[in-house]
Amino acid sequence: MEKLTDSQAGAERIDFETRVCSATPDVLPYVIAEIGVNHDGSVAKAHRLIEVAVKCGADAVKFQTFTAQEVAAA
Repeated sequence: MEKLTDSQAGAERIDFETRVCSATPDVLPYVIAEIGVNHDGSVAKAHRLIEVAVKCGADAVKFQTFTAQEVAAA
């Protein structure tokens, strides 16, 4: 099977310093772990969740922060 170029596959390509992200079949997906607010505002817990995400093969993590007052007021 002939490999398609990014333009042939209709995919955009993003070059990170150590990784390429592309929708072509020969490139592994870029995995982003959703940590959300599970850190409970604790930096130590956030670091531990990052370590777990890395062990599971994640390339990046995503966090969320909010205050209950802001959410309740919306």
